Amino acid sequence: MRKFLIFMILLISVFSLSAASSSPLALGAEYEGETIESGANVAATNITLDLSGLFLANIWFESEAETPIQNGEIRLISSTDGTAIGYVNLSWLVISSSPITLIFSADGKLGKPEGIGGEINWALYRTENSEEKLVFDTAGTMSSEEIEIGIEEGEGKSSGNIPLVIRTAPYSSASYDYDYSAILKLNVRAD
Repeated sequence: MRKFLIFMILLISVFSLSAASSSPLALGAEYEGETIESGANVAATNITLDLSGLFLANIWFESEAETPIQNGEIRLISSTDGTAIGYVNLSWLVISSSPITLIFSADGKLGKPEGIGGEINWALYRTENSEEKLVFDTAGTMSSEEIEIGIEEGEGKSSGNIPLVIRTAPYSSASYDYDYSAILKLNVRAD
């Protein structure tokens, strides 16, 4: 009799387990398009990460000892030859799936506020191997040299800096009663 009871208990347990596994409450969740079906204690969905065309850029100007950056402005320093100069570094940290291109531009010559008149030409140079290379000059062409920054396949990011020099033309004929300004822009493009 004891063996019979044990056999019956095992048989009932087996039937209970098989019935529970076919019960809808015991099924896991299923992902169907835009909706998530949840079971009694499970929810599931697909997780994807699309890195094709990825492009994140952090770019900034850093001052050198000779040229302060104050309140978001590069403050040029006057020299005894009647021109002004500024030294800054362009720094970047870019995450991209393809190489990037840096394109400098300006809104024009250094001018007085509110369009009062009077302008001072200026030029932007980048330093490469201790040699200054012209990027653009407001006295001539405003077209900017495109600087290509390679990103090696499998790397996915680039960081570095480029020393820049800003030089003005002589300003002896300009009025000394005003603060002259222009906007230096940098566009970053993923190729």
